[in-house]
Amino acid sequence: MIIDTGHLTLRLYPPVYTLCLKNGGACSLAFIADFNAALDAVEASQGPACLIITGQGKSFSTGFHLDDFFSGDASLRDDMLSCSIRLLGRVAELPMPTVAALNGHAFGFGAMLALACDRRLMRSDRGFFCLPELDLQVAVPRAMMELLKLKVRHDVLQDLLFTGRRVGGQEACGLGIVDAACPAEALLEQAQDMVLPLAGKDRATLMAIKRELYRQFLDTVAAT
Repeated sequence: MIIDTGHLTLRLYPPVYTLCLKNGGACSLAFIADFNAALDAVEASQGPACLIITGQGKSFSTGFHLDDFFSGDASLRDDMLSCSIRLLGRVAELPMPTVAALNGHAFGFGAMLALACDRRLMRSDRGFFCLPELDLQVAVPRAMMELLKLKVRHDVLQDLLFTGRRVGGQEACGLGIVDAACPAEALLEQAQDMVLPLAGKDRATLMAIKRELYRQFLDTVAAT
């Protein structure tokens, strides 16, 4: 099974789904629509399954499509924020194990997409995790902030948000942002190792556990 669009490619190697983000993983409304369609296909599957989300080249996801986000169209910007928040909530409660395999840069929304996954693995020799919202003069919406607070230690989060500094794979691992860092050639293999042991778990029970585990974040998503 292959779903291939201008924004992503979804491949199935049972029981592993691999969702590869294209073009820097820039988040636009069209990107979100394609991402949701891919998740529809994953959720419609039967039997054991797990999901790896990764990117191409030097980027996992560089965040929002800046030309759209800063176009001056307030309605478009609001739609991008609300739709992206709901997408993050959907990823967080997906009824199968998920891992973000950060092949490169994860900025802004891209960093939050990685945090919405159950586990994170980052390339050790290239790419940065970064929250540049202060420098971009973009306030972090409450739901996204709840996700950040849920997944990143307070002192680390404050530093990242206040400075906008870029954190490489080894440092991100030391700070607890990602679970592990590894060479690029081992990224997908190690990502599979993280999620395969849970691929056959009951989906309904796993979703129920995730909804309670991430409730504070998911409640704010529902109110968006």
